[in-house]
Amino acid sequence: MPFSASIAREGEQGRVVSTVMSGLLIGILVSRVVAGLVAEVVGWRGVFVLGAALTAVAVVALWRTLPVVAPSTSLPYPRLLLSVLRLIRDEPVLRFRMALGVSGYASFGALWTSVGFLLAAPPYGLSEARIGLFALFGVAGAVAARFAGRLADRGQAFGATGAFLALVALSWIPLGLGAFSLVALAIGLVVFDLGVQGSHISNQNTIYALHPEARSRLNTAYMTSYFLGGAAGSGLSSALYASHGWAGVSIVGAAFPTAGFLLWLVVAVRGRRRRAVADRRAATNV
Repeated sequence: MPFSASIAREGEQGRVVSTVMSGLLIGILVSRVVAGLVAEVVGWRGVFVLGAALTAVAVVALWRTLPVVAPSTSLPYPRLLLSVLRLIRDEPVLRFRMALGVSGYASFGALWTSVGFLLAAPPYGLSEARIGLFALFGVAGAVAARFAGRLADRGQAFGATGAFLALVALSWIPLGLGAFSLVALAIGLVVFDLGVQGSHISNQNTIYALHPEARSRLNTAYMTSYFLGGAAGSGLSSALYASHGWAGVSIVGAAFPTAGFLLWLVVAVRGRRRRAVADRRAATNV
């Protein structure tokens, strides 16, 4: 992601990053479907064999096609890693976006860790292949990525982030009803993936603009917290499903994006108050 942003023309970073992200999301969707089919036909170990083969193909393709770009810094690697911590310390926008990323991906981890348990258990009892097909409802995430990228290029990433987080939180209403209805579950998955991926792209485009020469390090900080959030959501989800079923998963899954939205709302209100104060001072000076 940061590499694609660094080679994009000025003003097109949002569109380029969202295009790459759309490809990534489509790959995730296809992989879930294929994994379900392969696991049903040859067993779950076959999924790992196929994954290894596809990764080897990707290595060769990237080696032959990626351009060579000169590094933007001459810092030794240990100092580069330390500079990531300094970026976190010095950039409140980065910390804010890291927190929002955690809230979205923790919810993502909670959902996708346990939805397979739900679909495999009564009353549904779906096979591995049919469970994999449910990933296709996440195609909305690829659409959201392109849309969020265009909004970022227009300078509307902040407002879009709040809207996307609200969608993630609200999606847990139909997702919670998914214990009784596959239709409700499907609707919830569409809205959920749209919100998660839209907020993720908005976060990335915002942090990449902070220091163009340090996009990879900004991405390191953001993605580290992002996946820590996903791991936390996944762990809580599996524990709660064992003790409280899908209802417990739905509660914790909705709690994360709700907290993220409330944090976004606090920052939005504070920003509006600061602008109002600045406007009054400017009017007084005139």
